[in-house]
Amino acid sequence: MSAIAAAILSDGRTQVWLIEGDQIQSRWKETTDPSSGWTNWSPFPSPEGAIPVAISAAPLEDKRLQLYLVDGQNQVWSAWKTSTSPSAAWTAWSPFS
Repeated sequence: MSAIAAAILSDGRTQVWLIEGDQIQSRWKETTDPSSGWTNWSPFPSPEGAIPVAISAAPLEDKRLQLYLVDGQNQVWSAWKTSTSPSAAWTAWSPFS
């Protein structure tokens, strides 16, 4: 494991991202109950051709999440939820300048 980040989804559940080798994995709480279980780890896409080395997450003002990633070439990338729904898709990664 080289990096980990966590943030709260719009419905109150926690989502976690883990960089392991050159892959990003993610999982989230199954419900908002603090005692609930976690989903299995699942692959989370990386920017095309990038090897992730650092990741962070933060909520936007409307409660969508935004991710920030640094790759092995020190390029910074960003992706965000397309809507406030906790199950909304993520945008494609784009350079963050």
